[in-house]
Amino acid sequence: MGILQRAVQAALAAGFKQVSFELEPIAAAFDYERRIEADTLALPAVDRLAYEASATEQEIVAGALAVALWEPVTVGFMLDGGFGEYAWGVTLGGMFVLLLLINGLQAWTAKRTGRDR
Repeated sequence: MGILQRAVQAALAAGFKQVSFELEPIAAAFDYERRIEADTLALPAVDRLAYEASATEQEIVAGALAVALWEPVTVGFMLDGGFGEYAWGVTLGGMFVLLLLINGLQAWTAKRTGRDR
């Protein structure tokens, strides 16, 4: 039995009548919208702890993108790909490393071509 099926069974056993799931960025937006009293413009922000930990801009960008893509990629591709419960960790770590490499390659290319700022 998979993680989602266990979560549904646990929620039903706890007395919930209906159980549904939503991807994290969308669920967070729904929760935010429910709490505000007037229309407002909101920008997602990178956790300030990343700055306090002396992370480089490349690490912050790679981390933010990895977290944003983590759940959709895991649910859409990885859970059925033979990784089982490890899919969540494999996807997050893999996305971070891949995005960090892409970002680093872009910065390296910009330096070599004189387009860095």
